[in-house]
Amino acid sequence: MPPTFDLLVIGDANPDVIVGPLDSPLAFGQREQLIDSGALTLGGSAAITACGAARLGLRVAFAGRVGDDGAGHYMRDRLAAHGVDVGALHLDKSLPTPLTVIVTRGADRAIVAAAAELLAHRVPLVAVKNGADGALCHDGRTLLTTAGVRVTPVDAVGAGDSFNAGFLAARLAGRPIAEALDLAAACGALSTRAAGGTTAQPTWDEALTHLTANGDTPS
Repeated sequence: MPPTFDLLVIGDANPDVIVGPLDSPLAFGQREQLIDSGALTLGGSAAITACGAARLGLRVAFAGRVGDDGAGHYMRDRLAAHGVDVGALHLDKSLPTPLTVIVTRGADRAIVAAAAELLAHRVPLVAVKNGADGALCHDGRTLLTTAGVRVTPVDAVGAGDSFNAGFLAARLAGRPIAEALDLAAACGALSTRAAGGTTAQPTWDEALTHLTANGDTPS
């Protein structure tokens, strides 16, 4: 009999390289800066979700792609060590495993990821929120960006989820990708106006009104 699972997680798996904390801005020009620590950890939202579910006692399988390289083997081994079945984790000889570097400074952090374009070659479209700088999306050929929407934030919890909802709703409504990205960024930003992930989520009309007022998208 084939194995049975409670949960199949499909998505990203990549190591996080965490270094810091820096006591000054990141320096270029071949300058060396000393930090207190550096760590290699299991990363990727889907991979972390799979490990958390396994920790809670679920029988979990993971499906995804990593490179057939040191980073890819590290991810496979760490997932397995957390009790996740990795039989459907493909080791791809043609592409490298994505990496994320996280640089900490005080309570802040900067994140640099090898991201969206590689993934867009595997799926029809990738949309990524970019905080106050807006958002971007890639269809494997063209990179589109949208500027950040200015609000007075109260709580950023759930902003990414509201971004996702806005993008999906716009695409399901037949909006072009560029307009969907604008609407998604507005939904994510507007959701930060009150505490909690759902309190300030905008309605469709409210999001469109906000964009029209800023000259971004017709209603």
